[in-house]
Amino acid sequence: MPDPILKTTGVMSDSGRPFDEASENLQQSYFNAMPFPAALITFNNKKPVVLFCNQNFIDIASEPKTANLSPWEGDTTVKLHPELVAALKYMPLSQDKPYQFDWMPPGGQKKRCYKIIVTMMGCQIQGMTCYLMVPVDNTQAVELQSTMRMKILRDSLTGLPNRIGFSRLLDDVILLEKGTASVAVIAIDLIRFSRINESMGSVVGDELLVSVARRLTSVLRPGDRLGRIGGDQFDILLSLHHGTSDVWHAARRIKALMSTPFNLANLKVKVNCAIGFSLMDDRIEVSEDLLRDAQIALKRAKETDHVEVYNVGEASVLQKRFSLETDLRRAIDNGDLHLVYQPILSPYNKKIVGFEALARWNHETLGPVSPAEFIPVAEESGLIVPLGRWALESSVHTQQQWDKQAGYTLPIRVSVNVSALQLMRDNLTQLITDIKKQTGINGERLTLELTESALMRYPEQSISVINTMHELGIKISMDDFGTGYSSLSYLKTFPIDHLKIDRSFVTNLAEDKTAIAITRAITSMASTLSIKTIVEGIETPEQKKIIMDLGCDYAQGFYFSRPLPVDEAIAFYMASNRN
Repeated sequence: MPDPILKTTGVMSDSGRPFDEASENLQQSYFNAMPFPAALITFNNKKPVVLFCNQNFIDIASEPKTANLSPWEGDTTVKLHPELVAALKYMPLSQDKPYQFDWMPPGGQKKRCYKIIVTMMGCQIQGMTCYLMVPVDNTQAVELQSTMRMKILRDSLTGLPNRIGFSRLLDDVILLEKGTASVAVIAIDLIRFSRINESMGSVVGDELLVSVARRLTSVLRPGDRLGRIGGDQFDILLSLHHGTSDVWHAARRIKALMSTPFNLANLKVKVNCAIGFSLMDDRIEVSEDLLRDAQIALKRAKETDHVEVYNVGEASVLQKRFSLETDLRRAIDNGDLHLVYQPILSPYNKKIVGFEALARWNHETLGPVSPAEFIPVAEESGLIVPLGRWALESSVHTQQQWDKQAGYTLPIRVSVNVSALQLMRDNLTQLITDIKKQTGINGERLTLELTESALMRYPEQSISVINTMHELGIKISMDDFGTGYSSLSYLKTFPIDHLKIDRSFVTNLAEDKTAIAITRAITSMASTLSIKTIVEGIETPEQKKIIMDLGCDYAQGFYFSRPLPVDEAIAFYMASNRN
């Protein structure tokens, strides 16, 4: 094999003399001895020219000879690959540090990746500014990076794009389809997957996820993409060729596929799914917007058991709700809420027998926030537990304040609402025992109001709590009766003391004979079981007269009094019960 000594290509030094042969041979011998590919280059009219290089460099970086041409045998010029020439065009000729760029030579069975490093020589050679050009094989690092990228972007169980990978796919589509309604995201969640995972084991659970992934893949059309977003949720990036009808067709296909039982551990297991979807429009800026919208629709689908589509504005409602939750948490911690007290009285003589404690919140920027708005937020977030504790403690301290103001122990009961979550999570017995020890208040002055649905949700625990409360002298009131399970037979199941008939029966009491009949039946049954009845929402003289004719024991409502601040409530009590 001939020695790859390279001749200069007519480049002259500043003196106008070409390199002499001895100097040329010496320079070339340095490059031949180098164990790595290298070349010495300079620039002629801003075009790179190879002065010296070794064979390794030729194999990597030189322009391939054209097969159908017969080059002049004496021409030993090395020409750089056109892609390298193009890349070097942007290289600053005066460098403070090496110029680097990545390059992958075209052709070849195995793709190699190189980092090209070009360093300006510290001194001129024959009056010319020269640069050392070294291709460094970076293939292994690039392959490792690619492997790591695959791991980051792919779900290891199903091989599908994970949330990060799916988001990147979606971002690319959003960039291309900005402002159009050409795609949708379908979010799919497996119903009761956790039960399968817990009862049959994680191995079977993984097998189910893989099987679901295969079935969902079978409904995809060219251009559609499936991803596993996390846990038991899958998302489909759907191309819309015929508008939203494509989504509804896809949803029906998915439902049909999922209706066939899966064979798991020699058992046929049927798995239902919830489906929600979002459509791309000019609001969408990034993938997270579309994924969030689909998630909101999916959450509603779990509640309704129907395929749901995201409605514009839902996200802002949820953001407001989350903001309200954050502010409510701070308000509870800082003591920014207060209680008002609505009288409970006998409609026959207007004597007050007690008050219902109701939470109120005056937000620092929003002003008064309705309980109908912040109580559901408290229940959903779990803040109802500390809120309920605060209400119990505050109402007892209020009674102590009233006693001190009156100069004697007042025969007033205060009713405090207890949520289903507090009934389940909080140790009510210990809480009330501690309050009694700290305040010395008699348990007979306290009533706990539990909703019908709360009692039904946790029947055994409810009965246990009721019995313990009775031992402490505390009475139990079933709130909102008639709005939940609406079965009179439940009255004999729970040892309750008071039954609050919901205001929905009272609203049209004067015109609705059915409401009157139901209220009469409830009152009669309660009387037979020695349970006192309280009717909520009395607002007119006619309603008051009807409940008196029906034999209801107690009433509350705006007809008698609105909920009152602490000082007004005790003044109202003193005035009403003076005689």
